[in-house]
Amino acid sequence: MSAPTFQQMRQEALRLLGDALDVLRSDWDEEHGPTSAQGLALDEARHHIGRAKAHLESGRTMSAPSSTIEDVPAEPMTNAELRRIVKKIGLLHAERERLILKAHQEGASLREIAEILEVNHVTVRNALQKLSWRLANEKPPDDKEGSTGTG
Repeated sequence: MSAPTFQQMRQEALRLLGDALDVLRSDWDEEHGPTSAQGLALDEARHHIGRAKAHLESGRTMSAPSSTIEDVPAEPMTNAELRRIVKKIGLLHAERERLILKAHQEGASLREIAEILEVNHVTVRNALQKLSWRLANEKPPDDKEGSTGTG
């Protein structure tokens, strides 16, 4: 038996990544759904799977940086730009949470909101719970995973 071609391996990898996305899009019952931290991890995994598929589609490969290369600090302008974008992302997350709450208060279902955000309804539910806790206490309690992020 001969070794597979790159195209065969690429097609198989794309198929497997698609299967992984299908599994991660599964719905869970309310008692066994992911925690907020797990919801964030699912979102992150879906993001990385999408990036991997895009790289395979374009024929590019992703390689990890070599640990033998000495770290070089980023330019000051790049550092400033990174800090600016981190602030902007924080503001966008807060705006997203505000709009999730507003849509929910207006009667939109968790599934409808989730479809717009391209996440599952459990992630939306967890985000609403965290936001409710934050509004009530100004600091959400740690969940079972020890996360303080929003989902």
